[in-house]
Amino acid sequence: YEVSPNLVYTGHGWFTTAMMANQDFFDGLSEEDQQLVREASEHSYEVIIEHISGLAEESLNKIQEASSEVTVTRLNEEQIEAFRERAPQVEERFIEMTGERGSELLDQFKADLEAVSGE
Repeated sequence: YEVSPNLVYTGHGWFTTAMMANQDFFDGLSEEDQQLVREASEHSYEVIIEHISGLAEESLNKIQEASSEVTVTRLNEEQIEAFRERAPQVEERFIEMTGERGSELLDQFKADLEAVSGE
C-alpha cells in the first residue's frame, strides 16, 4: 500500500523461507549432529506453519485499515488455474538457471507443499 494502491491476492506463497547450511559445514558434522539439525529443521517448520496460519488475512486487513485507497483483488479459481497452467514452464526455466541443485530444491518444495496441503 505504500508503493502501489493495487494488490492482487492469489492465496499462495505464504511460506517463503528455508533453513540452509553450507554443504561443507553440514558434511563436517557428526551423524548425530546432522540428525539433530534435521530434527530441529522439521520442528521449526511445523512451528512456522502453525504460526502463519491466518497471517495472510491479518496482513490484508492491516493494509486495508492503513489506507482506504488500497484495492485488493482476490483471484478466483479460474484465474488461479491460468497461473497453474504456466507453472511447468516457469519450473523448466528455474531448473535451466539452477541445474540439478535447483531441481532437487524444487522437488523438496513440492514434497513439503504436499505434506502440508494434503494434496
